This record gives sequence, C-alpha cells and structure tokens, in this order.
Amino acid sequence: MSHHRAIVVVAAIASLLTLPLLLSPYFIAQDLAAHVETAAQIVALLRGDDVIGATYQLHPLPWPNSLPTFAIAGLLPLLGGLAAGKLVTAVFLVAWPSSLAVLFSRLGRSPWLALLAIPTCFDLSFSFGFTHFVVGKAVWAAALVAAVDVARGSSVRRVVVAVIAFVVLFHSHLLLFASAVPLGVIAVVVLAPSWRARGIGVTAVVVGAVPGAWWIFRQPVVSGTSTYLKVSTRLGNLWQDLGELHDGNIDMVPWLIALGAFVVVAMVAPRARFVSRESVVVVVLVGACAGFTLFGPIRTPEASVIAERFASMTAALLPALLPIVVVGPRVRALLVAVGVACAAVMAGDLTYRWRAFSHEQMGDFDDVILAAIPRGAAVATHLVRPLSTWGRHNALWHWPKLVALRGSHTDDAFAWRATCVLGLRPGVTPPKHPALTAAALSPWDYMLIQGNSSSVERAVGTVPLTLVASTGVWRLFRVPAQGQ
Repeated sequence: MSHHRAIVVVAAIASLLTLPLLLSPYFIAQDLAAHVETAAQIVALLRGDDVIGATYQLHPLPWPNSLPTFAIAGLLPLLGGLAAGKLVTAVFLVAWPSSLAVLFSRLGRSPWLALLAIPTCFDLSFSFGFTHFVVGKAVWAAALVAAVDVARGSSVRRVVVAVIAFVVLFHSHLLLFASAVPLGVIAVVVLAPSWRARGIGVTAVVVGAVPGAWWIFRQPVVSGTSTYLKVSTRLGNLWQDLGELHDGNIDMVPWLIALGAFVVVAMVAPRARFVSRESVVVVVLVGACAGFTLFGPIRTPEASVIAERFASMTAALLPALLPIVVVGPRVRALLVAVGVACAAVMAGDLTYRWRAFSHEQMGDFDDVILAAIPRGAAVATHLVRPLSTWGRHNALWHWPKLVALRGSHTDDAFAWRATCVLGLRPGVTPPKHPALTAAALSPWDYMLIQGNSSSVERAVGTVPLTLVASTGVWRLFRVPAQGQ
C-alpha cells in the first residue's frame, strides 16, 4: 500500500507542472504546433474534406510516432486549437515521473526516489516540442514494467499486457521502441526465475515488437551518413541537453536541488544489498541510456537531435542506482519537499516566461491572425528571426501551421516528412517556399510574416500587399489576385 501511496503522491506533485500550460495561452515547445497541424489535417481527411483528400493520405498502420497525433486529433473536435495538444502534453508530463515510480518499485527501489526525476519533465525534448517523445518516455517506462512483470509471472494477462505495451510504444516513438525491446529482453532474461519463464517473457516482448519490426524492414534504405560528436563535446553540451530552457539561471535551480537531495539520500538512507538481479537491470538501463547519450548519433539521414534526448532519461534513472528499498519518514519528507520545490520553481519560472512570450510575441494570434484567414486559403510564410528571448530553439517557427485548424495550409507541413503518419498522395509535390516577390507570391492568397528587418520591409514595399491584421510579432497580408 505504501508503494501505491508513493505513486499517487509523485503524480500529484508532478501535476503542478501542468500549471504553466493551463495559465499561458501559448507555450514554448517548438514542434507542438506542427503536430497540431497534422492532427487537424487528419480530422479534415476523415471528414471527407476534398482539398485535404486530394493532397494527403493516411499511411496504413502500423506506423511509428502516430499515436500521440491521433490522440490530439481525437480531442480536436472537443477542445479545438492548442487545447488538445496542451492536454496530451500535460497528461504525459505527469505520467513520466509516475511511471518511473512504478518502474523503480518493480526493480526493488523505493518509488519515492522518482521525485528526484521531477526536473527531467521539462527537458530538451519538451522545449523542442518533441511531443511523441514526451508521450513515449512514459510508455517506455511502462513497457519495461510490463517486461519485468511478465518475467516474474507468465500469466496470460501479463503476457497480453507486455505485448500491448510494446505495440503501443512503437506507435508512440520509434527510437524509444528500438531501445526498449533489447532492454526488455535483458530484463526478462535477468529477472525470470526459470528458463521456461524466460522463454515466455522473451516471446511476449518479441511478439510485441513484431509490428515495429515489420514496418522497419519494409522501409527503403535511406542514403547518407550519421553525425557523431566527440565525448568531450557531448559532455560540454550536457546542460543544454538536460534542461536548459532559456538564457537565465532559474531553470538550473531544480536540477541543483535534486542533485543535492540525491547526495543527502545516498548518505543517510539505509541501503539494501546492491548485488541483486534488480541491480543488474538498473545498471543496464542507466548504462544503455548514458552510453547512447555519449556515443549515439546526433543526426541521421532521417532525423536530428537524437542522442541528446537520452541525457535527461539517464538523469531520471540515476536515483535507481541507490539500492534503497524503503525510506523512513524523514527521508520521505525530504523527497516530498524536494519534489514540491522543484515543481514549484519550474512552474513559476515557466508560467512567467510563457505568459510574457504569449503577450509580447504571440499576441492574439488565434483571434486576430487565424480568424482573418478564410477556410481553404493558401498562406505563404516568412520568418525573419524565429527565436525568442523567453525560450530556446526556434520558438516561433511552427505557429503559422495552425492555419490548418481553419482548413488552410502554408508552404510547409510535417506531412511532407517521410516519418509522419500523414503523407502526400502519389504524384503530389509540395509547394516551394516563395520569395518575397510578386511573381513568387502570385499562387498564394495570404502572406504571414514574423518579425521585421530592413530587407523584408524593402521587399514588402515592392509587392502590392494589403495589411489585413497584426499582433505580437506577426503581420498578415493579403496577396492581390493576378491582374489586380
């Protein structure tokens, strides 16, 4: 019962992290708006929209990184706009440390130690808006829990749960799935009490991996090389890969609090015998995540920012290296206080910054910009400088894609990427990003510009554009029809 109470407390404390999402009209998660765009296009396609149907098609399942998009698509008719993306993100922010608490308990560690992982909720993957990875982290932990459970008791129910967990993980995120399958097999082999149990457990993991393997082997080989960095460079980039959310120092405070608590707990909490089967699995999990962080590719021909994502996962798993099974009331109180402090600092910091970002840079984007664009319009875009003083990465990059919520489209879409569950129909070619000239803009109905510069103002002055609306750092122009 104490383990159940710990998991509930971890989830309750992690729920404080949802406050910045609830209190900010727009929040800094770079790719999220693009995932909302794909979800809106899926909804339009399923409703029989002729324009979307002539341009896009759904790839047949199984397909990786599809489940979070479908979850957002399912919520769009009920919530609309960014609210669907916010809800999915919020649920899995809470689910990540909660799932770690369950995993820790399965591996003979106190689930209260998962409170030290609270800072890893807002990490590089979140600030980049890697929504599928944010969702997939919790599913990754749940899949490993299922592997541990089936190793210790090969009932029909546990086998079915393990199979489903790995199938769901594949549809959540391909990279996490590819890491969890061998780790799950290792967990089964180490923890199972007999060879029969090992055979059943490994079979459950392998069967759960079949849809993913089938998809992987059917994909064409992509030419190109992967990019790796020296270990010294990777270590030098460690903080920005962990939790650097902006240029200030407040985002470092929760990590320092958790690190200090880790040291204190390691010194004062009673430890069990480290040499155990569970400890072997813990060392393998931490070693695999740390090894991939240091030696994995940062870029492949199909994706970028790859190995960096596992830095915070390594940090989240580190408390499990402490062979602490039960914590006393004082240590428990310390961990709860640390969890609350970390969550409160992060929530306060990000709420302040995201509300400023919303007010100064996004303005009334929905009510002013999106509302002025008629359904089905073609919207060209130009981003002068998509960076934000309130966050990191290209925080202003993908917001124009929200025109998809109104049945319109821009000169870029995630559906053009090979790994997206939504793709272009055969023979359809994506439009080229237009230059700021009358000829290049003639096929477009509107021009949405972010920011300003002398060169952009000169270009805009040479094209007969009509200002329709402006808010924050955004200006929407109407492109005159040919002949006008």
